[in-house]
Amino acid sequence: MIFMYVRKFRASDAVEVARMHRNTIKFVNSKDYPSRQIKVWAGRTSAKRFRDSLNMFYRFLAIHNGKIVGYGDFKKDGELAGLYVHKGYQRKGVGYSLLKKIEKSARQKGIKKLFLSSTITAKGFYKKHGYKLIRKTKFPIKNQKLAVYSMEKQFK
Repeated sequence: MIFMYVRKFRASDAVEVARMHRNTIKFVNSKDYPSRQIKVWAGRTSAKRFRDSLNMFYRFLAIHNGKIVGYGDFKKDGELAGLYVHKGYQRKGVGYSLLKKIEKSARQKGIKKLFLSSTITAKGFYKKHGYKLIRKTKFPIKNQKLAVYSMEKQFK
């Protein structure tokens, strides 16, 4: 566990978040997906995409020593859209801190259930934190179909 804090995303964070997101896909998710899928997946990430989607998501950042080490976001309908942790900060509590912040924020907004499409890489993380596996499915990105798992968590 490292000392960090979680705050809301700002448009000025977009470049650093996009870089961290791409690198996480390339260096962490690459152990579970073929290189052609990694290339397409990482290639769609950009600072513009993060800035342009600002109003569609509740997005949070994990900060350690002034550096963005993770981000997570969810939509108004309860879809947990993304949760990514910097390659150098895996298994240090960053993902857990972001997930707890997302869950708390979702509950405060009256959301009764979060649902997501988990990567192969993150499936165990979500199961550990109470998410139930619904089914294995495919997530299309351009000409690729990535294997993912539909998962959800009901709030009490």
